[in-house]
Amino acid sequence: MKTSSNNYVFLLIILASLFPLKSHALTDELTPALSNLTTTDNDTSSATLDTPNPLQLTPNWWKYFEGDNNALAGKIKNFLARLNEQTEVIESDQKQDAGLYIDRIKTSLNALVSLNKSEIEPPPESKPFKVSYTLNEVLSLERSRQELKLLYTSELPALKNNKEASNSLIKKINTKFAEYRKQDLSNTKKFISGLEIIANRLTWLVLTLKEPIIKNNLDSQDAIIKKLSEEVKYAESHLDISQNDVAQITKDIEQQLETVNLAKSKVADANNQTLEIIEDGVFSNFKSILLKQKLLVSESRLALNESKLHFLEAKLDISALTLSSSDYSIDGIITKYKTRDSFIKLTQEKNETWNSIFRKEIDSLISIASENTNPLGANDELIQILNQRKNLAPDTALSLRKLDSSINDLKFINDIIRNKLSENQGALFKIKSSSSITFSEAWRNSKIFFSKSLFSIGDIPVTTADILRAIIIILFAYFISRVVQKIIRKITSSDVGPSSPVFYTLGRLSHYLIILIGLMIALSSIGLSFTNIAIVAGALSVGIGFGLQSIVNNFVSGIIVLFEQNIKIGDFVELDTGMKGVVKGIHVRSTIITTLDNLDIIVPNSELVSAKVTNFTMNEPMFRIHIPFGVAYGSDKAIVEKAGLEAVKNVEVTYDDGAKRRPQVWLVGFGDNSLNFELIVWVVNKVGSHATPGSWKALYNWELENALEKYGITIPFPQRDLHIISGLDKNHE
Repeated sequence: MKTSSNNYVFLLIILASLFPLKSHALTDELTPALSNLTTTDNDTSSATLDTPNPLQLTPNWWKYFEGDNNALAGKIKNFLARLNEQTEVIESDQKQDAGLYIDRIKTSLNALVSLNKSEIEPPPESKPFKVSYTLNEVLSLERSRQELKLLYTSELPALKNNKEASNSLIKKINTKFAEYRKQDLSNTKKFISGLEIIANRLTWLVLTLKEPIIKNNLDSQDAIIKKLSEEVKYAESHLDISQNDVAQITKDIEQQLETVNLAKSKVADANNQTLEIIEDGVFSNFKSILLKQKLLVSESRLALNESKLHFLEAKLDISALTLSSSDYSIDGIITKYKTRDSFIKLTQEKNETWNSIFRKEIDSLISIASENTNPLGANDELIQILNQRKNLAPDTALSLRKLDSSINDLKFINDIIRNKLSENQGALFKIKSSSSITFSEAWRNSKIFFSKSLFSIGDIPVTTADILRAIIIILFAYFISRVVQKIIRKITSSDVGPSSPVFYTLGRLSHYLIILIGLMIALSSIGLSFTNIAIVAGALSVGIGFGLQSIVNNFVSGIIVLFEQNIKIGDFVELDTGMKGVVKGIHVRSTIITTLDNLDIIVPNSELVSAKVTNFTMNEPMFRIHIPFGVAYGSDKAIVEKAGLEAVKNVEVTYDDGAKRRPQVWLVGFGDNSLNFELIVWVVNKVGSHATPGSWKALYNWELENALEKYGITIPFPQRDLHIISGLDKNHE
């Protein structure tokens, strides 16, 4: 019976990491840890103990394996002997499953014996600090602290994983044991289940014994790290530096300068070789990759040598601060500190990039090696280049590791200089130097952050600084647009009127134009040419056509409305839907119309272009309205006309030019009960007025009724005459 549980695999991996796991046949000898156990006279008594039986496991059967290793040896041998006897009688097709569980049992017992031998070590004794330390000794202490801290960090998850595995396994054991108790003794499956429970319980026992050992090791490491941190801090303030040390450091700096110059020449040569390659085939591509890897190694070695040079100069500055030498100025030391700190930041970024390139190279080599067929064929030159790439990989890895270690050393010793500057120069200088250094660090970090590429548009990298610059340009354009619109509104309010359509249109168009120019300048500042902008616009046209079709349609419609001037600010319009109102604003996507009830309605610009719109004040502020009315038959038509013309004079919106556009009274028909007239009036729509033809008709009807009443003219109402025919009785008879 094979288990598919991931927990078992995880636990076996844990055990295998400490103890070699080998497959044993049922008749094999015991593992070395078990076979090396020596039995004593007391071991014979172990045969009389309750040896665990896979067919009849008791709740606490695992306590059988408790005790010292001498007593444990006999117990284990008796237990394994019983397992061999029981396994021989089971069916052959189930012996394989039983053998797997027995192998796990032997591995766990082997681990159990080893754990019983191990003792929890007491915390390390603290040694007294030295009276003084050299710079190399301080650096050695810091390296030890960093290595131990890295080890502690890597081993810390092991304690958590051990607890989680132990808790998960005990739950599984309890569930399995409950099923095991229900099985029949005569069933061979119960024997296999018993072996599985024994194997899991012994694994759990090993995990339980390992937990205090792991915790103790971690506690010891933590104590050592804290002690080393204290010693490093103590050693920094108890440096022993002599004038001979200064002379030696100065000599080392001169030699390192020569090494740096030589490394620079190698980088230049490697760079020239890389530029000479034109990648136009497989061979040139392989050659280019090889030369780029050589350039990477040369650049990393140059950075390593420059780091060593900075390290020696830092040692010289520490010597000057320690010896209070007058040959060095504090300002000069601060300047060199800032230079080294900038070098550290820049080199760390380069090292990350180089490591990324190197990992890609390793992946490429692995991919080529893993292919079943030879991708290079029989081309000896390509194979030779590939072998050179393989041989160069270890040098690259070593160079990058050395650079990382050297940068850490430089950072540590540069921090010592900062502490020295803060401690030795007084409170005022401490504030000054700290603020200067902090500001410099903040400025440098900001420059690094803003110059980091976020993404690319084509071949143009876009940084955070580019985005901020573009945003500032757009905001500045928006500010200019607001100023221009404010000036236009001021001119409009003083000369023409607050709702001048011409100046409103000028303001809106100038706003769009300024924002568009600002947007183009912002994109150009990033590095995008107008050709690239056109390419991007072309690529986005499909998306605009589908996803932004409505927005673009309304925007273009708004531009059309502004240019055509068919609808202007202050116009009284009636839409195809029957809504009437005064135009208050024409914006990018929509137009604001205020209804007669003083409700602001947002109408998409496309409706003003595609649908029918009635503009009562498009070209002239005057138009003609018809007011129908009727009078009784027999009324004097001249008096009716006189009353009508007098009525229109009492309405202020009436327009009369004395010629074509003058009020008139028309007799338009003969009704059933009245003579039908129409009062024809030209009216003037005042700017900003919310009056409508309906409201004007109401005014004229009011005045017309007063005038007709004045002249005694009757307004008829429907009448019916009833005619009675005589002689109905005679006809009836």
